[in-house]
Amino acid sequence: MLNMKDLKISFPSKEGLLIPVDSVDLEIYRKETFTIIGESGCGKSLLANSILGLLPKDAQISGNVYLEGRDLLSLPESSLKKIRGKKIGMVFQNPSTSLNPVFTMRSQLYEILKYSGKPSSINNLIYLTGKAGIRDPLHRLAQYPHQLSGGLKQRFTVAFGIATDPDILIADEPTTGLDITVKMQLVEMLSTLHSERSILLITHDLDVAYKLSDRIAVMYAGELVEISAADKFFNEPLHPYSKHLLDSHPSRKMKPIPGNAPHIGQRIKGCRFNLRCACSSSLCSQHHPEMKQIDKDRYVRCLAFA
Repeated sequence: MLNMKDLKISFPSKEGLLIPVDSVDLEIYRKETFTIIGESGCGKSLLANSILGLLPKDAQISGNVYLEGRDLLSLPESSLKKIRGKKIGMVFQNPSTSLNPVFTMRSQLYEILKYSGKPSSINNLIYLTGKAGIRDPLHRLAQYPHQLSGGLKQRFTVAFGIATDPDILIADEPTTGLDITVKMQLVEMLSTLHSERSILLITHDLDVAYKLSDRIAVMYAGELVEISAADKFFNEPLHPYSKHLLDSHPSRKMKPIPGNAPHIGQRIKGCRFNLRCACSSSLCSQHHPEMKQIDKDRYVRCLAFA
């Protein structure tokens, strides 16, 4: 349904061209939850924002992003506006910056429905807020963003994201900053959307990824290093970085990943993870591995599988 082909995002700087997203290839199927995980700064959010043309003005982007065969990167802004919200919905990482502080939640949800041509009756507003797990909807719809808790703000952003009934919902770190109880409630709510539409989930929270994902993609230093069915990934990860990510979870004694991720402008000749990898050899520092298909639904970027 959604395909990315050789997607690259770069930014000019005094140090030269910075490439935070480099040559990404992936495909998201209908009615699946496809999750991208990785450390902060690896390029996950930039990748998500590029789909809807929401990158900074100085961003340079190449490659292709196909939605049902239509290349979104070649479309003018006027055409993208017809796709944003209507075909692809978005749940932004920080609800405080995506909600308008001077309008009630009812006014904001009403505008979204009116813009997309969807029914904007009070009954439909109540239905959408209920679907997002918001109790006492009439009271909450009358409130302003500053009167809501972080959990309620995030639930409203989900209601906004699904209001136009999009085919794909992009959820960028939807549980960031929420306490464990509210986070699990939001995860349960997102799981109910699973059978209705495709979801592209961006997260660094392994618990959230485990509960929601059909497939997992692991991102490191701007590139994908593993793509796998979720059950196989959590039982037997292939890439050394993937293994370290899982070992850093509290359930696995919270072992930290050694070293630091490379700086966005750092040029690395070989494998980008080789400086942190206990299995690294001289070949790893000289040769950059390509993504290799291991079986029907597993891919890995590692010379051990070359």
